[in-house]
Amino acid sequence: MTNPQNGFNPTTKTFHSLRPPVTLPPPSQPLSITDYTLSLLRSNPSYSPSTPFLIDSNTGYNLTYSSFIHQFQSLATSLLSTYPTLAKNDAALIISPTSLHIPVLYFALLSIGVTVSPVNPLSTKTELTDLIKLTKPVIAFATSASAQNLTSSFPLGLIIIDSPEFKLMLQYKSNKKSFALADTLVLMERFDFENMLKAVERFKVTYIPVSPPLVVAMAKSEVVMRYDLSSLRLIGCGGTPLGKEVAERFKARFPDVEIVQSDTAAILYSSSTTGRIKGVELTHRNFVAITTSGSHGRFVKDETDDDIHPISLFPLPLFHVFGFFVLIRSFALGETLVLMERFDFENMLKAVERSKVTYMPVSPPLVVAMAKSEVVMRYDLSSLRLIGCGGAPLGKEVAGRFKARFPDVEIVQGFGMTETGGAVTGMKSPDECDRYGSAGRLSCYVRNKEATVATLDTEGWLKTGDLCYFDSDGFLYIVLQVPPAELERYLQSIPEVADAAVIPRNEKAWS
Repeated sequence: MTNPQNGFNPTTKTFHSLRPPVTLPPPSQPLSITDYTLSLLRSNPSYSPSTPFLIDSNTGYNLTYSSFIHQFQSLATSLLSTYPTLAKNDAALIISPTSLHIPVLYFALLSIGVTVSPVNPLSTKTELTDLIKLTKPVIAFATSASAQNLTSSFPLGLIIIDSPEFKLMLQYKSNKKSFALADTLVLMERFDFENMLKAVERFKVTYIPVSPPLVVAMAKSEVVMRYDLSSLRLIGCGGTPLGKEVAERFKARFPDVEIVQSDTAAILYSSSTTGRIKGVELTHRNFVAITTSGSHGRFVKDETDDDIHPISLFPLPLFHVFGFFVLIRSFALGETLVLMERFDFENMLKAVERSKVTYMPVSPPLVVAMAKSEVVMRYDLSSLRLIGCGGAPLGKEVAGRFKARFPDVEIVQGFGMTETGGAVTGMKSPDECDRYGSAGRLSCYVRNKEATVATLDTEGWLKTGDLCYFDSDGFLYIVLQVPPAELERYLQSIPEVADAAVIPRNEKAWS
């Protein structure tokens, strides 16, 4: 029987979450993470399409939820129209610093079943070559600057994110745009229904403009079944209104790309516990589960939280699992994200003041800086209510010094890995935040079978490589990771030390 205080089951020798269980969609249900987050967003009673979703911290320019949804759906349609051979489970390499375009691109690709593979824009040419060999992307997206490090070619080419052509793809407004984006037009001297079907099959047509009677014919005629129309991605219907029944019958015969939850959504990169960098395959189901957990495990400080719109500053890179996960979760919850193209400590403080930020995900060195730096005192950070700290343990001394300077800001700690798709433990109330050093309560590799076998056991458990323990109340403590955390915590507690990192040395050299 599971201990209700710490979650341990002595029979299975397993620690279980003490959180209430959450309901997930059935695994067999076709579902993409974009459709799932859209359903969560639209079911939120406080959701408003005019609420800013993304804000550029440098310019103040913002994308509302309605604009963001329009842009990612427009981009998805444009990609399918322009690249008819772009298929589900193809990989797309993305090498770019953070910008408002990157979340739009992620959601567009995820919505059509293309695997998102973002990499650090500071990667060297050698590193990029290795990653490309690993994931075999068919298409790449880069800025004009980051593209300079790409020496490989891609079957469908390279799209420059800061180009006028890419911006045009974000603004798909009418069927006429399909002609502007299409490489080839197929002309018919005179219309004949079966000849039209033959032309679609022969030339792999992706788009046709039609009238409602043609939609009816395509939905009902058995002649249609003689031809391969799998290239068709889009039809534009006009002239007269199209009835709902006819549209539904057409969609039943010509469904959209069906994404199942076991399809790979993203390939993110990790060194795991040791060794060379590895590509971690994360499925739509992974993100559905972590988003559901995150939306139910939302931190509640007090009863006034419901009256404050959450605004998160995002100093983290979007190619990192933490950034990827927070982006998806924030969209599902209808929050506002303030994005930074590159991290700068003082610019971060300016952004908190200007945008009235309520939450920031940070690493322990940032907590140290906020607790010790005098620069912090120049800015009004009174809007800040919560910081989420991960990546390494946060010592009690540093946390105490931070709380002395920011008594109204709670520190929430958590634990996660690239392999888990985001945080798997966390804190959800102020009384839990007093467990300093704890990561909170409990809430396969690409083309590398050897690493997968070494990391996952025969029952599917992930071996994190960490030495850890649970206390009597079910809180997880990571005691020993690759870096010696306790020594680092001690050094960081010294007022004269800005930050510390302890690395191993060959013992024989010092004996």
